[in-house]
Amino acid sequence: MLQFNFKQCAQAAGKYVLHIIFPKVCFSCGRDLSWNAEIPVCSTCENGLTLPGPLICQRCGVVLKSGGAHCFHCRGSKANNYKCKIIRSACNFNASSRGLVYALKYQGADYVAPYMGCVMAQRFSALPELSGANLVVPVPLFKKRENKRGYNQSALLARAFCKQTGLALDVTSLVRVRDT
Repeated sequence: MLQFNFKQCAQAAGKYVLHIIFPKVCFSCGRDLSWNAEIPVCSTCENGLTLPGPLICQRCGVVLKSGGAHCFHCRGSKANNYKCKIIRSACNFNASSRGLVYALKYQGADYVAPYMGCVMAQRFSALPELSGANLVVPVPLFKKRENKRGYNQSALLARAFCKQTGLALDVTSLVRVRDT
């Protein structure tokens, strides 16, 4: 026997009406999304969120055009200038990812952070060189900028990422002292 759930129907109707007034669009390309879309990008742009590679610098993760272990900046004596041992990106910075980053940083779309954090977590689990990580420290914003924006986008991403991966989150150890 089918049960009628009035609350679920009312919520769906509310989402549909809200979609008519404020239609959902893909943050990357601007295409219309379905009224019940769960993610903030269309399927084409979601497929465009690709991992860098296959040839990347073993330290900084920059894409290498012709192979090798390290890019120009990370090889030889220049490597001592970097404090990080390994850096990886969840996605190539392209048309698909650019719209999400821009929306989060400059359009007040803090609600895309859970989706982006989930993508980061999926990619994290696919990178064995990061398996030793046990702490996530988001880069803080200068107070004036955080007050203007209303949130720190890297802290939002870190929270969503840690929720998915189970890693510890430390938002107090790193402090920004200059507006750079």
